[in-house]
Amino acid sequence: MSYLFNSRPLTWEEYEYLIQKMDESINNPSESQPKKVASLQTLVALGVHLGPLSNELLRITWDQVVNVGSFTFKREQYRQPLVLEPDLRAIIKKNYERIQPLSKGAMILPDKTGSSQRPIAALRFNNMLKNHLEECEIEISDPNANTLRRTFALKMWKDFNGSEEIVEVLAKELRLNKGSVIRYIQE
Repeated sequence: MSYLFNSRPLTWEEYEYLIQKMDESINNPSESQPKKVASLQTLVALGVHLGPLSNELLRITWDQVVNVGSFTFKREQYRQPLVLEPDLRAIIKKNYERIQPLSKGAMILPDKTGSSQRPIAALRFNNMLKNHLEECEIEISDPNANTLRRTFALKMWKDFNGSEEIVEVLAKELRLNKGSVIRYIQE
């Protein structure tokens, strides 16, 4: 099975529950790494709202998303800029203030060495995401950044009532053929 289809997308309710539980974890005094959870929460929200590829998602820096109206893809240059919705902007702002990174140009979730200029490894991100999904009792086999991209596609498809036009837009934006888009959004 292709990596594109190795996990299902989150439902919107699961996504909202995950974000809520991450907030509770961040605000819990016994949480050992609240800033790391806040960074992860920010990337999860960006992944679901923007649908970037893993190599784009993990390299997003604070200056790309703080106090801006839209997100411009650096690596996926064929994609159109996307408006940052108010709920996404609220998560970004809240977590930027919580984390207080050394610079706006820092990675949102840097690698474990603490270098703010190197992104976290994809495997580490996937494991962190998996742990939080398990804490929420959300069952997804092999969760990864593509799970978030599929959630983005599913939400867009539902928002536009599964129209042929949105399938064409998603095919172009995600670089998939129309048949793959339909398979991609299956829950």
